[in-house]
Amino acid sequence: MTSIKNRLVIVASACSLALLLAAPASVRAQTPAVLAESEIGSMGHLTVKAAHFTGKNPRLVRYEAPRYDGNEVTYSLVMEYYGAGTGKRYLAHIDVHMVKTTQGIGLKCTRVDYSDNNIWFYSHSKLARVPHQINNLLGVP
Repeated sequence: MTSIKNRLVIVASACSLALLLAAPASVRAQTPAVLAESEIGSMGHLTVKAAHFTGKNPRLVRYEAPRYDGNEVTYSLVMEYYGAGTGKRYLAHIDVHMVKTTQGIGLKCTRVDYSDNNIWFYSHSKLARVPHQINNLLGVP
C-alpha cells in the first residue's frame, strides 16, 4: 500500500512541476516581448542620430512603460543630446510603435514619431529608415 502512495506522490509532484514550467511559456506566447532598457536606449540613439547626425552624446533620459493596444505596443522615450557647435542641450520625444510578430515571440517596429526642441529641422528622409534599422537591431526580419 505504501509503494502505491509513494508512486502517486511522485506522479502528482511531476505533474505539478510540469504545469509550473509550462505555464510561463503559454503566457509568454500570448504577450509581446518586453524590451530591455539597453535595447530601448539603442532605439533612441538610432533615432536621434538619424534626425540630427551632428548631435553629440545621445542619452536616454527616461521612458514610459510600454502601452499595449491590442497587437500594437508603443514605447515613449525622452532622449537628450547636445549640439555639435553650440553644446546646447536638446530634448527629443520619441514614440516607437511596434507590433507583435506572427510567431508571437518578438516585436517589429512599424513607425517612429519624433519631435525635439531644436530650431534646426530634422531629417525626415533618414527618420523614414529608422523602423528598418530598429528591426535589424532587434534581429527581426
